Amino acid sequence: SLLAGFTKLQTLSVQGNQISKLDALTPQNFPNLIRLKMGNNPLTDYRNIGLMTNLIMLILENAQLDDADISWLPALTSLQYLDLRQNQLTQLQALTGLTRLSVLLLDDNDLTDTALLSPLTQLANLWLTNNRLTTIALPSLTALQDLRVGNNCLTSAPIVPATAVVTGITPQRALLNGVCPAL
Repeated sequence: SLLAGFTKLQTLSVQGNQISKLDALTPQNFPNLIRLKMGNNPLTDYRNIGLMTNLIMLILENAQLDDADISWLPALTSLQYLDLRQNQLTQLQALTGLTRLSVLLLDDNDLTDTALLSPLTQLANLWLTNNRLTTIALPSLTALQDLRVGNNCLTSAPIVPATAVVTGITPQRALLNGVCPAL
């Protein structure tokens, strides 16, 4: 394989390269890989990423991911930076064990609830713009410094520690029959 033998490589950036398979992405081929940038690729099978347990940074923005596509994510407990912007995620169950995360980017998904983020107490940056959220209550995120919430359907100000800078409170979208409509 073209990618085999890069045993000292720490960062692999293959964003926007029409990659659909990750067969060569294994711990044997990339034992020192800690940063993987795979956004803007039409992948159909993401499971090999779950084998890369040394990753501290993972970028999968605009990767056409839905909730089933990230079922392998709990294995990546070393992650500190995770970018899942511009996907089709509706729930966050796969993220609950990623307690080392300090940056989590979830803009432009289809999220309606953030309660499952409560265990992620290391989060300093949380981006939730362009989702379907009506409330955000994350008082346990004591490290939070930057919360971005624009263009949701928030009916009240987010409940977060006083140290957090919240941007995007306005504008918010209106509820339609009590539901935040999809974008």
